[in-house]
Amino acid sequence: MSLVGARRSLLAGGLNREKFRRSLLVVLGDCRLLWLARQGDTTTSVSVETSSGRVITWDGDVSSRLTAFGGFGGAAQSFAVASSQYGDTPDTANLSFGNGTVDTPFSIIALANVTDTAGLRTFVSKWDNTAREWIFRVGATDLLQAVLTTSALNQDTLRTSDAAITQGSWRLFGMTYTAATGGATAGDDITLYQDGAVIASTATNNALYAAMSDKDSPAEIGSLIAHTLHFFDGSMALVAVTAKALTAADHAAVAALCRRMFGVPL
Repeated sequence: MSLVGARRSLLAGGLNREKFRRSLLVVLGDCRLLWLARQGDTTTSVSVETSSGRVITWDGDVSSRLTAFGGFGGAAQSFAVASSQYGDTPDTANLSFGNGTVDTPFSIIALANVTDTAGLRTFVSKWDNTAREWIFRVGATDLLQAVLTTSALNQDTLRTSDAAITQGSWRLFGMTYTAATGGATAGDDITLYQDGAVIASTATNNALYAAMSDKDSPAEIGSLIAHTLHFFDGSMALVAVTAKALTAADHAAVAALCRRMFGVPL
C-alpha cells in the first residue's frame, strides 16, 4: 500500500489490529520499534515492525494489566509507577541515530493515557547512566519533552512543550527530530506533537552537544537507566520509533488511524 493509499484508507470503515498495523507501518516508513499492546501477552511481547519481530520483556506477567481497547484485537496495558513496571528490548544498532559526530533523523509516537502525578514519566528511552542516547517523556511539571544526549560528554539538548499535556484521557504524543542542523542547535530540529498537531515548545540548546552515539543501552518502554527510574504511570496502547522525520501530515495521519482503531477523540 502506498502512503497516499494509506491516507485514503482513513476515510472508509473501521480497523482491526492487523489492518491498523499495516496502515501505520506505511506512514511510519523505516520503523525500528513498534509495540502494540496485545491481549494474551504474559511476560513478553513481540514488536511487529518486522516479520522476525523484536522481543520486549516485561517486569512480570502483564496479563492482568491488559484490557480490550478499540477495534478487534486492540488492547491497552496499564503501568503503575508505584510498582516500577516497564518493558525492555536489547540494544541493536538500528535504534541509534547518531555516530558521535552527526545525527540522523528519527521520530517517536506514543498513544497513552497519562496519570497526573508528580515526577518524570517515560514513554520510551534508550538512555543509561553510561550509555545515554535519547528519551521521550513527560516532565515533572507535566510538560512533554524530548531529550538527546552526547554520551561522551553527557551533554543534553532538549525540546519542552510550553504548556502541560492533557492527562487523564487518551492522547497521541509525538516528536520528530530532523537532524537538519544538529550540534549546538539540535533542539531547534525537534518538533513536538499532541493528537497529530504541532504544539508550542521551546528548545534548550547546548553548545557542547555534538551528536548521539551508538551505545549499548536497551530500549525501554516506561522507564530508563536499566529500569530503575522515571517509570510511566497510566496506560499505553502503542509506542513506535522510526528512522524517518515524520512530517506534520504524517503525525496527523497516525492520529486519524488511532481514531479509527481505538475510537478516541484525538
